[in-house]
Amino acid sequence: MPRHPCRASMHSLPDEEKGYQHAALEATMKSSFEKELRFSMSNIPASSDPNAPMCFYDQKKFTCGDWAWGNFAARCNHEYRMGETCGMRLVHNTEPVGTKCKLCDKIDIKTRRLNTEIGRLQRWIQEGSTLKASMEKSRDQIADLQKEINQLEFERRHKKFSLGK
Repeated sequence: MPRHPCRASMHSLPDEEKGYQHAALEATMKSSFEKELRFSMSNIPASSDPNAPMCFYDQKKFTCGDWAWGNFAARCNHEYRMGETCGMRLVHNTEPVGTKCKLCDKIDIKTRRLNTEIGRLQRWIQEGSTLKASMEKSRDQIADLQKEINQLEFERRHKKFSLGK
C-alpha cells in the first residue's frame, strides 16, 4: 500500500526537520481555519452580532412630542441584497419639526368638529328649537366623533410606546 506523499517525505527526514514540517503544517491549517472562521463570522446577520454597526436614520421630532423616522443616513457593513439594509434602525440626527404629527392634527380637527357640534346642539336646546331630527343627528355625530377621537388617542398612545415603524 503506497504511503501518503506528505508522510513519506516526513519519514525520510531527520527528526529536527520532521518537527519543523509538522509545526508548519499545523500553522497552515490554523491560519486556514481562522480565515474560514472570519468568513463565516462576517456572514452572521447584524441583528445577532451585538458589536456590529447598524444602519442609521434621521429622526423627526414633532412639537407634540411624537417622532417619526426620516431619511436614511448611514449604512452598516452588512448588506444582504443590493439596496437592502440590515433592518436595525438607530438614530443618526434628530431634526426638530415645527408642526404636530398627522395623528395629532387629525385629533385636533375632530376635536374642533366635536366642539362645533356640541355648541350647535346647546344653542338649539337653549332656543327651544323644534328641530328634533337635526338635534338627533347632531347627537349621533357627537357620539361618532367621540369614538373616533378615542380611537385616535389609543393609536397615539400605542405608537408612542412601540419602538416605531
